[in-house]
Amino acid sequence: MLSVMLSLTEIAPVLAQRAIRQSVTSSKPKSFFEAGFWDNWFVGLTGGVATYFGEDDLYHPDGFDKMLTPNVKLSVGKWLRPSYGLRIQAEGPALRGWNDGKNAEGVYTWNKFAWGTDGMPLTIDPVLANNPKRSSNGTGYYQEMRYFDMHLDFMVNLINLWSEYDVNRPVEVMLYAGVGWAHQFNYRGIPRTDELVGKVGTIVDFRLTDRLSGIVELQGSLLNESFDGQVGGRGISSGQNRSAEAYASLTAGVSYRLRNTFSKYEFIDPEVVKELNNRVNDALEENKRLQAQVEEYCPKDSCDKLRRQLKEMMAQPCKEKLYVVVHYIIDKWNVRSSELYKLEEVAAYMERHPEATIALTGYADVKTAYPAYNLKLSERRAREVVRLLTTRFGIKKERIKSKALGDTVQPFRENERNRAVIVIDIE
Repeated sequence: MLSVMLSLTEIAPVLAQRAIRQSVTSSKPKSFFEAGFWDNWFVGLTGGVATYFGEDDLYHPDGFDKMLTPNVKLSVGKWLRPSYGLRIQAEGPALRGWNDGKNAEGVYTWNKFAWGTDGMPLTIDPVLANNPKRSSNGTGYYQEMRYFDMHLDFMVNLINLWSEYDVNRPVEVMLYAGVGWAHQFNYRGIPRTDELVGKVGTIVDFRLTDRLSGIVELQGSLLNESFDGQVGGRGISSGQNRSAEAYASLTAGVSYRLRNTFSKYEFIDPEVVKELNNRVNDALEENKRLQAQVEEYCPKDSCDKLRRQLKEMMAQPCKEKLYVVVHYIIDKWNVRSSELYKLEEVAAYMERHPEATIALTGYADVKTAYPAYNLKLSERRAREVVRLLTTRFGIKKERIKSKALGDTVQPFRENERNRAVIVIDIE
């Protein structure tokens, strides 16, 4: 009879097995990311220099540095997924062009020819009436522009597109393309105008803290040639006048993430669900079999007390057990963002059981390096999990016991799965 009761106590925990998120046999587990509307917004502010590329601008005699003007950019955006996002950016305030002063090429202003009574283009550019700065050889003059543009960009994070998302990655590279509106103010002979502008660029993001990054941005803009008030130039006489001009900028500054809460989850493997269901069904069948044995060996008239004890035992809920495995990339000890949900489960367990104490053990796979190195690597992994549980999730350090075993113990058959920290509850 005692053996029957012991068998029942062994089967009961099977009914309390915790669902797992990912199959250990799945070669390509599918994953998805979750984030709320207010998550993953950012604001950025950069400053630097800009230069204009017009009809005559490439031929000015004073050096490239004389064409540089200050440039400021303000950005607000949101990452919709780790690999792509949207932003709105505004920029200005100044650009500088150059006119070679050769009126024979034709001076176009106010977006059209200014003709004289003799049928020839006017010889006076409105810019000249504002006494512009001359070039060093005295023939050409500079066009000072004041502008503002605003554009919507689609951004792609190349590293997150090609590799696994990692919130702690120190450097990231983004490409973007966008379209917007550029406004030229009426300033020193340059006419007021509004043009459609196209944008392309790249951003290098250097992570400074959890929310603050240093950024360097290189951007190119393409728009109608009339934006600088001059249509024409050297291309007139050759019949190769271009209809589009450009300006480019190089800026550096900071970007601040308001919240950064992408969470990665793995779809449950149907084979795992099937396996768990089979185990539950087998346990129920075994329970029926053992109850039948109770009826056979313990008639109702002689075992009422034992029946009551057995009923009370079966009515008791199964004790919740904690078993969490945090996996790592080879030779790394930082917890990847895709593994953070496991620490959330540990924190939730500790909240449900305020009296509980947990033990965590760091491991390294035997093929990573030599034993002394692997021991230090497993110690770093264990310390990082303790740090996150105490600082990010608010668990008191005295409720955590940790150790590191390096590669002296390999808890899993698959070598790469031994790059891990295992967290369990202590009885």
